[in-house]
Amino acid sequence: MNDYLDRLSGRVEDLKQRVANEAQQVAATDRMPWRRALPPDIDEELIGDLAVWRAAHGIPPTEPRPTGPPMKELDASRHQARLPGRLSPPPPSGSRTTPNTEGERLQARQRRAERHRLREGPSLGASGPRR
Repeated sequence: MNDYLDRLSGRVEDLKQRVANEAQQVAATDRMPWRRALPPDIDEELIGDLAVWRAAHGIPPTEPRPTGPPMKELDASRHQARLPGRLSPPPPSGSRTTPNTEGERLQARQRRAERHRLREGPSLGASGPRR
């Protein structure tokens, strides 16, 4: 079983590398319109990460947003929000800006939702209602 999982893991890593390498090619912009929205000085690793994200979530190449439509699943949406954050350097500490990119707006919504969940306390679960 362990040998099987090692081979499977190697296969997944190989596919991930192939997707990333294909997206990093200069001519890929013609095949991947989403790359046109990226800044010209973007690093190759992020291009590869975006391509792997898109492939893993079945986002078509014609979808213009670099990370595709907003994900509904919490863990996926958290990771999705981090990807655009890597497109630009963080603002200087102490400065407060309004979100102006899709990724920043998504991150702001997620932070508000998380704060709301924390204020509401634990949800109903196996332990029953809070008293």
